[in-house]
Amino acid sequence: MQEKIVMEGLCNHIKGTFNVQNGRGILTNQRFIYSRHKLSKIIAIGALVNLTQGDYEFEIPISDIKGISRGKQGLSSNVLVIETKSGDSYKFAVAKYIEWEIAFNNVLAGSAVE
Repeated sequence: MQEKIVMEGLCNHIKGTFNVQNGRGILTNQRFIYSRHKLSKIIAIGALVNLTQGDYEFEIPISDIKGISRGKQGLSSNVLVIETKSGDSYKFAVAKYIEWEIAFNNVLAGSAVE
């Protein structure tokens, strides 16, 4: 099966209460890829950094994802939580939570466009 992008957009990795990495998420029919922005780009470009592509940080194969849910970070409830079958949990602050949720549920159900 050929890999195709299902959704991509701003996706900041939440590693702790005060540890958030600016980046971009890419959901394909085979995996979720997180790409973070380097500090040098943030300093040089400032607020526009999220419009640039970041450096590849990690990926989670769709076959390893147990499920997704909505979480919170501070006052925001636009937090996508990815649970893996191995018990790991990843949190991402996203701008369009509902769109991400729909895209993930479609991919996890095997109904993403091929």
